[in-house]
Amino acid sequence: MGKEAAKEWKRITPLLEELGLISGLDRAALALYCQAVGRLTELEDAFNGQVKRLMTDRKLDYPTAVAEASQSTTPSGYVQQSVMVQLIKNHREQVNRYLQHFGLSPSARGRVQPSNFVQPTLPGIEPPKQAPGGFAQFAPGLIGASLQ
Repeated sequence: MGKEAAKEWKRITPLLEELGLISGLDRAALALYCQAVGRLTELEDAFNGQVKRLMTDRKLDYPTAVAEASQSTTPSGYVQQSVMVQLIKNHREQVNRYLQHFGLSPSARGRVQPSNFVQPTLPGIEPPKQAPGGFAQFAPGLIGASLQ
């Protein structure tokens, strides 16, 4: 997990746990969400850096620099949306989908039910001697491991 993703993990897991919106089963989905947020943050930072460079080096005003950074020209002269803008758009959509999964958007909040932290049992599989207590049991170890 990258630096920005780890920041999001540390920020969001206590809130989701407090609201009862995550359990131990959600680790992979939550990691994907945090990675998407981290990558989106990195892309936005890179785009903003490109805009600042255009403003400084070419003495452009902010709107013109944003327009310049948002497009590229192909070898044949065709102007198209820059790859960075396309990546930012894709990551925004991805983050939005994950927000809906965890009830973190206003419209999704009404559809998400808090977890009772009771994991379902499957036929033929004996329940563990000690039932899992939810997400908090593995979160500290995972956070520490991801920052190493």
